[in-house]
Amino acid sequence: MTETLAEEHPVYRLSPKERWGSLVLLVLLFLFGGGRALWNDPLHVDAAAFISYAPIPVMVIVLLALRRRLTFAAWALNTLELTLWKFGITYTLAAVIWAASPAPPPEPEAAVKRPGLAVSVTSPEEAPSATPWPAERRGVLRGRVARGGEPVAGAIVYVSGGLEAVAFTPPSEPVRISLSASGFDAPVYLAQRFQTVEARSSDGELHNLIASPGAEAPFNIPLVASGAWQKVRTSPTGEVVPLRCIVHASRESPAHLLTLAHPFATISDEAGEYRLEGLPALPVKLSVWTPRSVVTVSGEVPVGGELELDPSLP
Repeated sequence: MTETLAEEHPVYRLSPKERWGSLVLLVLLFLFGGGRALWNDPLHVDAAAFISYAPIPVMVIVLLALRRRLTFAAWALNTLELTLWKFGITYTLAAVIWAASPAPPPEPEAAVKRPGLAVSVTSPEEAPSATPWPAERRGVLRGRVARGGEPVAGAIVYVSGGLEAVAFTPPSEPVRISLSASGFDAPVYLAQRFQTVEARSSDGELHNLIASPGAEAPFNIPLVASGAWQKVRTSPTGEVVPLRCIVHASRESPAHLLTLAHPFATISDEAGEYRLEGLPALPVKLSVWTPRSVVTVSGEVPVGGELELDPSLP
């Protein structure tokens, strides 16, 4: 009896003409609804995506009402089906446009600034001259990172305080990040203020590089399939920032980026040991970061000597 009723009252599906007519309209909204043609502004797809998804539930209601077949089941089924079709088509179009687009041109005057980690193609200010600091008034900071007495390898160890009044010349070599479907080419990247960071796809596929401290997303850079390097500069936050790609999120493990105003950061070795040389002889704070915890200790770097700090992680 139940099967008979189900056959007599099937859930109504939009006709091919209605479905494809709706998809054509939605694709046009996606391509032109953001205020300008998408291929003229391929990096700002959010508004176009929202404008093209928003009408779908209302569009389905109108089409079903005109057919006098409006029920919740029919609305839910056709809305889902239209959404999935629309996603497949517009994602493919966006991927083709991104892959065919050249790298974004430099911005000679203004920098793109957002909360948290500021990112720009060119910096709005020049790197300051390094503060003169004689070699004989420098020292070494070293030690061992442990948890429960056992060494911790791969921890990010960096000076997090005490050097605010000292300026350092940034390295001329860029920090390079390569991303493939198997993930990043390194788990951690260390950069200095005014140092260029370059990123690219290394496997011939489209990727995107997102830096997301907390709920913010200070940059979202498309990495085109051609493997062209995309250049950015980062400003220091004193925070370890997660890096991720949402194109192949299920296959790629995240990495992390730390940008500081100075060069005194490193990764603990297999024995949990670290060593930072050439620090100005000043009182400093030392932070140790792992995905599980962060600890900070302090001490004063002696003139021409060594300060040993052995952080213990909880």
